[in-house]
Amino acid sequence: MSIEICSLIPVDLRLAWAHEANDFTPWLASNLDRLRAAVGIDLVLEGTEVTVGPFSADILATDALTNERVLIENQLEQADHAHLGQILTYLAGLDARSVIWIAKAFRDEHLSAVRWLNNNTMDDFSFFAVEVSAVRIGDSPVAPLFSVVEKPNDWDRQLHQAAPGIQEDKPSRLAKEYWEKAFLAYPELQGVGRAGPGGSNVWIEIPNTHFILSLAYSVSSVGWFVRGGTGVPDSDVAEGLLPCRDCLAENLGIQINSSPSNSWSTLSEWQSLDMKNRDNWDEGIKWHSQRRLMVLEAFSKCIASPQSS
Repeated sequence: MSIEICSLIPVDLRLAWAHEANDFTPWLASNLDRLRAAVGIDLVLEGTEVTVGPFSADILATDALTNERVLIENQLEQADHAHLGQILTYLAGLDARSVIWIAKAFRDEHLSAVRWLNNNTMDDFSFFAVEVSAVRIGDSPVAPLFSVVEKPNDWDRQLHQAAPGIQEDKPSRLAKEYWEKAFLAYPELQGVGRAGPGGSNVWIEIPNTHFILSLAYSVSSVGWFVRGGTGVPDSDVAEGLLPCRDCLAENLGIQINSSPSNSWSTLSEWQSLDMKNRDNWDEGIKWHSQRRLMVLEAFSKCIASPQSS
């Protein structure tokens, strides 16, 4: 039996994504696993078009292993000086530790700049240059390709050395075990579902509102934040909370951010805790249980009906 062999056909990036901000950025934010496979970082979306002064960073993510921020800046054209300058501005403004610069192609001078940054910044900073292209086979759907053309020194060796530890203490695995223990102790924490890497966040519907209380687990902290349902912009959540802002602030002791850069910054609270250490889990679970009750009681008092949210 003969097997038909076909060739990959290059596709113009603008045919796949007509507009960089309106098409490519939202697509990439929803498909970070494809970029994750190329660079070797377990990326978790934090926000898109994140405000930094008068500018907006394309995508802000978190490294699930280290809980450090990752800045992702993309172009559907050849890399240019303007984006290099923006990246440095965003890096400082967002306190990111890794930068992934995506472009259709990179000039030698821009690759040299990325290489210089990797060689002359502290070890906990990492800079990647990634070329994006699109292909198809015959009439197949378009498939994106990410090719890393510049990365930190010894990056492959670092990933290889870290692999056994990652396997043993992978954050998604820890999150799964943590919540299983939490549900046994406090069944009411189970809520309506889980989100994030490995289900690190538990979603609980806030009665008589359109809001969701997200209880969060990370390797360095526990927390909670109020968000909307899937696809609801963070700005809509902030606007919806404004009528009861003063009441919630009084009952929770936390101010509502009316100009959030992501879901975590609208109405949230975080407690630093080494959650890689299972001995701290009972403390984290008790904290989550107490905060769940506190937040639900505050909303019950401050919001009388769905119409007021």
